[in-house]
Amino acid sequence: MPHRDESESAVHVALLGGTTASTARTLPFEHREHAERVAAQWAQDHNRPASVEDWSRQRWQQFGPGGLSAIRLTVPARLRVFAMGPRSWAPDGRELRTWISDFEGWSWAWEFETDSYTDQPVVERIKYRPGASALTEVSARGTDEGAVRAAFARACAEAQRTCGQSPYRDLWEAARSR
Repeated sequence: MPHRDESESAVHVALLGGTTASTARTLPFEHREHAERVAAQWAQDHNRPASVEDWSRQRWQQFGPGGLSAIRLTVPARLRVFAMGPRSWAPDGRELRTWISDFEGWSWAWEFETDSYTDQPVVERIKYRPGASALTEVSARGTDEGAVRAAFARACAEAQRTCGQSPYRDLWEAARSR
């Protein structure tokens, strides 16, 4: 039996959220069955298109994010995560409401979805958004709904207290004075 050159074997690329590599998130796998399993489940979770393409290792190394070290040998973890927010406050203390401000709910998240996945009971975030809006933004997510609700309430109170301390407040004040 001839020896197969490892550099010539295929990389099985799951295309998530689009039908081409330029419109989808690309996730490379060593084993086709892993790529197919993730693509099928991701499509079901998100109600968006997903498929699998075979790429040469050379193509992945040249165009794939992370190069050959990004190729997954196993199926990534997937958990149900409860999330709340984001909510935002301007430096003057006004809460800015958007269609997503009151978001709360359970959804499936994969470990490669770093903005939504966690295996922790709760992860809260208070962040000063850069730019002239100088918003202080709060969100929380985790595997324990009660812990997420409590952390989100604490984080909202903290954001209301500290929104005037945004390091971008000078940009906000300059934009308001125009």
